[in-house]
Amino acid sequence: MKAKAEPERLNLRQPGEYELFMVLRAHAGVGEEAYIGECAREMVAHLRKHNLLHSGWSTTKSGRMAVERSLLAESMNSRYGVLGLDTEATDPAFLQPAIDELAKTDGGART
Repeated sequence: MKAKAEPERLNLRQPGEYELFMVLRAHAGVGEEAYIGECAREMVAHLRKHNLLHSGWSTTKSGRMAVERSLLAESMNSRYGVLGLDTEATDPAFLQPAIDELAKTDGGART
């Protein structure tokens, strides 16, 4: 029951928002759920605005790379600074788990 209640409580209703929230919460240097939820919403909205989460994106190397590059660039935005993500690393710890979780919400992915 909690698994369904938490996304609703945090207003994470779009595909990928809750999945990204879970990754950010695990890797963030802060514990403020509302802030982490807002960051997840904004990051997913950024990816959608640039049409990177189209159906089937996760099934191609170029699709995954485009989402990875865009998510990394977006995570460097100063408004996410409080998260404390290591965006200076060549391969930040949060990035691959975030891509993997977002891929689970790709409706065009092969199962």
